[in-house]
Amino acid sequence: MLFTNKKKKVLLLIAFIFFESYSLIHSQDNHILMNPFHDVFYYYNNNDSRKAKDLLKQLINKNKYKNHALINYGFILQYENKFKKAEKLYLNAHYKNIEIAKIYLLNLYTNWDLSKYQQFLNKIKATESSYWVDYEMAVYYLKRSDQNNAIQYLIEATNKGFNSTLLLMNDPILSPLKDSNVFKKLILKTKKNASKKKSIFQQLKMDKQLFLCNKPYGIIKKLSTVKQLEKKGQDNIAKEILLKLLKSQISFRNRNIALFWMARINAKKGAQNEANWYIKQFEDQILNDCKEKTGYKSLISQVYKDIILNDEHLKKIVRKN
Repeated sequence: MLFTNKKKKVLLLIAFIFFESYSLIHSQDNHILMNPFHDVFYYYNNNDSRKAKDLLKQLINKNKYKNHALINYGFILQYENKFKKAEKLYLNAHYKNIEIAKIYLLNLYTNWDLSKYQQFLNKIKATESSYWVDYEMAVYYLKRSDQNNAIQYLIEATNKGFNSTLLLMNDPILSPLKDSNVFKKLILKTKKNASKKKSIFQQLKMDKQLFLCNKPYGIIKKLSTVKQLEKKGQDNIAKEILLKLLKSQISFRNRNIALFWMARINAKKGAQNEANWYIKQFEDQILNDCKEKTGYKSLISQVYKDIILNDEHLKKIVRKN
């Protein structure tokens, strides 16, 4: 065992709060602190990608971890913009019938090569007749500004039983179609269909959210957006989202993470008083007597001081105090 249990807990919280890296601990090992993917994450986020990748290569050669190591290695390579190598690993996992590989492949192709997105969907379509494949084909054509083909695939999807009126009405990619008479007829048809299935992409997203919603390390979509904005240096927009979240009814876990990020962003901008206020709120919430069902509070209460001291911006505030 490379690290103490306490250090692994610190790393887990940093991983899940800052990097949304649930994939990096996606393995069959039920004992969360003994999971070898934690060590992968530790090396990678401490600027030792070589050791992280060497460990993943070792895990690929072990039956117990092989499939998940393929996904995790692909995730790292995609993060490094090594799309071709990431694709090879994701496809390897896909051919081994790892369902979650599909969402990683679709995400990769969306951000890399739309033609491959279409090719992958065509391959799925050749072996599976469910309507969600047609829905994804419609999405692909809309990304290409081809409304005619998009409509044809939506018609095919509804003919096969597609009934998610909510998805049709709210998916922003479908906005260009909403004023057409054909689209209005599709809405009516979806209401009559009995099937409850949704598109593969939407369903896999829902599966991922469902998997994380009751875990100590999950975060809601808006917090995920905040992290991406912070990476791009758009701290003011991130703060606006966080302030709205903090004024709303959100879970203990999500509120605590939002408070931490508000403190972090303020510390980064040199707003010491504001950073101190939010970090105090963060700590007070952890130390209060309220119950929390996901296990996040139990875990964070043991390591929150370590997380603050290991944050590149907040540790400066702590030193000043």
